[in-house]
Amino acid sequence: MSQLAWYLVYSKPRQEAVAHYQLSRQGYETYLPVIHKEKIVKAKLKVVEESLFGRYLFVRTDAGTGKGLGPVRSTVGVSGLVMFNGQPQVVPDAIIEAIQARLAVNESQKLFESGEKVRIIDGPFQGWEAIYQSESADQRAMVLLDMLGKSNSLKFELHQLGKI
Repeated sequence: MSQLAWYLVYSKPRQEAVAHYQLSRQGYETYLPVIHKEKIVKAKLKVVEESLFGRYLFVRTDAGTGKGLGPVRSTVGVSGLVMFNGQPQVVPDAIIEAIQARLAVNESQKLFESGEKVRIIDGPFQGWEAIYQSESADQRAMVLLDMLGKSNSLKFELHQLGKI
């Protein structure tokens, strides 16, 4: 009787997608949880796809028979399997299902949320703290900057702001 189980795979740095692709090509059922995040790339705001757990992905197989886990270890992009006491760690189906359910309802993560404290990292106000208000259509950000005891609404390029 076959006993399929999920196992945790540790990939080489920034090669989760490569390992996912290569394992899938070999016929393994794989799961690489990803999120969509706003990031500044070349001074422009873009939505990028990132691995939820950097360097980790899941593979489902029967460790005892069939393909087993042997070929997984030598797959391109894979560094190894997560092991405890010399045994590959089994991940319960309920955890995989919970991750999938959580990601199914998640929207892309915003770079800054309204009301969040930010630090100005470039320009004449470099080093000052401000309160992020909103993003405009031209990829500029409205922030409240406290100057001389008064809150002033100013626009900055998104790449000029950083998280605190």
